[in-house]
Amino acid sequence: MTVSHTALHFDHVSRVHSLLAAPVIALRDVTLTIPHGSFTAIMGPSGSGKSTLLHCASGLDQPTGGRVIVAGTDVSSLSESQTTEFRRRRIGFVFQSYNLIKHLSVKENIQLPLWLDGQPIDSAWIAYLLSAVGLEGVQDRRPAELSGGQAQRVAIARALVARPAIVLADEPTGALDRRTGDNILNVLRAASDTLDQTLVMVTHDPHAASFADRVVFLADGQIAGDMPGGNAAQISTALVGLDR
Repeated sequence: MTVSHTALHFDHVSRVHSLLAAPVIALRDVTLTIPHGSFTAIMGPSGSGKSTLLHCASGLDQPTGGRVIVAGTDVSSLSESQTTEFRRRRIGFVFQSYNLIKHLSVKENIQLPLWLDGQPIDSAWIAYLLSAVGLEGVQDRRPAELSGGQAQRVAIARALVARPAIVLADEPTGALDRRTGDNILNVLRAASDTLDQTLVMVTHDPHAASFADRVVFLADGQIAGDMPGGNAAQISTALVGLDR
């Protein structure tokens, strides 16, 4: 696959957490390519390395070995300040806990990455995002006035506002009921389909993973399986097979 069509590439990436009493190998020689415009779910048992993979992809964590390449840039070779700037401009992150600023309105929370980076505000783009994630009519509300689903939609729009190379989502529906969670997953699916956005989602839920067009399984810090999507039952069967 050519670089121009690759949003994220792990090149023999390893990550060892050595500050603990005994070193823990979180990732073991992981090689993985995520194509541009795709929606990939990352699954695996607790402790399989899912969160570490996401953190290395975002530059929040540095690999012990190998390279992490986002949109042609080796983020594992950047300085701390360069990583911060690159993450702000090229990587969107959707946290399970939303991480909204309480005293800012919905619209202001969405615009925050642009303010922090000194970029101009494109009002038409903001209006489009508000419509795309179903937040029309609530743009002036504060986070305390939102439902959990609405707050997560704000987090998604904020992750998309800078038109990043890739959006990383950490259990984006883990704290939501099924109906609200499905609405959020449909928003993410639409972002991939209509905005040509690349999405990587860590989830423990086979139903959530069924919205993706690819599921990658981790076990003991290694790639343990890879399937081109599927329904919840098929994904659940593959996940159970990891423990055998």
